[in-house]
Amino acid sequence: MEDAVNSLTLVWMIGIFGSVSMVMASCPEKCQCNSDYFVYCKHASINDYQLRQIMDTMPSDVRLLDLGSNQIVNISDNFFFHLPNLEYLNLSDNWIVNVEQGAFQSQRKLRDLNLQRNFVTQLKEGTFKGLVNVKTLNLAANNIKNIEGKTFSSLDILQQLYLQENKLDNISSHMFEGLDDLHFLDLSHNDISTIAEESFLPLTELWDLRLNHNKLQNVDAKSFDKQVAIRQLDLSHNQIENIDFLASCQFRETISTISLSHNSVFHLPFHVVSTVRRLATLDLSENQITSISESAFFGLSLLKLNLSGNDLLKIDRNMFANMRKLAHLDLSFNNLQEIKTGAFDSFRETVYYLNLENNFLTEVNTGMFRGMKNLLTLTLDNNSIKNIYKGSFQQLVKLEELTMSNNKLTKVTNSMLKGPQLNTLYLHHNNL
Repeated sequence: MEDAVNSLTLVWMIGIFGSVSMVMASCPEKCQCNSDYFVYCKHASINDYQLRQIMDTMPSDVRLLDLGSNQIVNISDNFFFHLPNLEYLNLSDNWIVNVEQGAFQSQRKLRDLNLQRNFVTQLKEGTFKGLVNVKTLNLAANNIKNIEGKTFSSLDILQQLYLQENKLDNISSHMFEGLDDLHFLDLSHNDISTIAEESFLPLTELWDLRLNHNKLQNVDAKSFDKQVAIRQLDLSHNQIENIDFLASCQFRETISTISLSHNSVFHLPFHVVSTVRRLATLDLSENQITSISESAFFGLSLLKLNLSGNDLLKIDRNMFANMRKLAHLDLSFNNLQEIKTGAFDSFRETVYYLNLENNFLTEVNTGMFRGMKNLLTLTLDNNSIKNIYKGSFQQLVKLEELTMSNNKLTKVTNSMLKGPQLNTLYLHHNNL
């Protein structure tokens, strides 16, 4: 019986190791393979000539091929024709300057194509022919200057497209034709100064659009016709002066997050931001805003508003009228000298965090923070505060942290701080 068991064990081991040997025997030189038909050829100093040799010995049923961090320069027409089952292809961190039309036409099962950090300068119509199942395409950090119209038209179910860190200077009208299912588009860190009308027209399912770190000065609402699904829009680090386009964009009924930080906006009119009804987060930091129209944010359901790094001199009584849901307000690094009594009246039930540091406030008076019973953190560092009137914080019953470092206070009494049950109080660098 024991001999029989040993014989069966030997047969089983031969079967197992025999199958592994077959997989390893078919594994190309300079690569590592496993039994799931995953082939890893990363960091192997593979050039174009060696790649052709590797392709000759590549198992036809490979599903994942990693050729990242090599010395590949050219991807020729139908180069991977004998790998019809490929689902993941990594060509990142090579020296690729040219991807010929039809290079991937046999990869009808491919789901993820990574070409980031190469030297591609242009994309032609037909480059991605046959990639009917690709959901993620990464072309970031190349030298792409030109994308022909309909280049992406064969990518029927593409959901994520990464084009950041290239050299695009414009968005043409047919650039994204065919991308009906695209959810995420990153065009940040380019040189884009113009967007043609209806450029994003085909992108009816787009949720997240990133256009930050470009050279946009003007944005036309017509560029966003049919974009009713957008939830997040990043336009930070551009040169935008006028944001009137927000009032006409179709996404104003759905969008929840807009970043316009580091632009050149100098005024917020009444009719613009207040029309973007579902907006939850608005970042207008590091602009040149000197004035905000009365009730500019009227009726919004904003949860977070960042106005830091602007040129505001005062907060008028109705600037934040009827903002009933705001939780986080940042007014730091402005030129604020005055906050009108009742300016924060809309925040009686909501605001938990208020930042007023690095301004020019000289006093804290009894009407400044009236009714803000849910405020948890108040930051007043780096102002010119000399006086705190008795009862100024009396209604801040939930305040836990109060910071007033680097001011001009000469005394702080218990009556000045009456009301909150503070856990943290910072008064460093005053004249106490």
